[in-house]
Amino acid sequence: MKVKYIYPLALIFAAELTRANASSFSFRQKIQADDNSTNYVFSGKNGVATYADIIVVGSYGKNVSAGGAYIFKFNRSTHLFEQVAKLTPSTPVPGAEFGASVAIYADTVVVGAPYENSYTGNVYVFEKPAAGWKDMNETAVLTNSAAAAQSNFGSAVAIYQDTIAASSPNSPFYSVIFF
Repeated sequence: MKVKYIYPLALIFAAELTRANASSFSFRQKIQADDNSTNYVFSGKNGVATYADIIVVGSYGKNVSAGGAYIFKFNRSTHLFEQVAKLTPSTPVPGAEFGASVAIYADTVVVGAPYENSYTGNVYVFEKPAAGWKDMNETAVLTNSAAAAQSNFGSAVAIYQDTIAASSPNSPFYSVIFF
């Protein structure tokens, strides 16, 4: 029996803050990638991050797909999030699960590919161009040089200011690496 992955969208909930009610959550919209495909798992694992008016959604590839990370920007006129960019590795590797984890801080997005390089994993860094987010490849690739085979580096990623953290959960030496 062939399994079909059906995760084509992410649901957006917004916190509406008022003086009368400190926080209430209501459904705002569903988003999906412009190139949505059944070969992707959209927003799976650790694949959603926000910063200011930006949402980054990872979409790791299944089988023949390498995956991607999508940037959605809030449009103040329509009050909806719209896709403005797709981030991809310069050398896509089918089955690497690029996009399994994502993080954003200011103008930098970090994307994990924990099954790349025989499951050792890599982390990709993207910096927003001066003209704004656009479809692009990475500006840097981070590797865990001390990782053992199959350590799944990049299973979870985080960024704050100029520090990037990435997990390597199956490594016998390190569980989190800082850059």
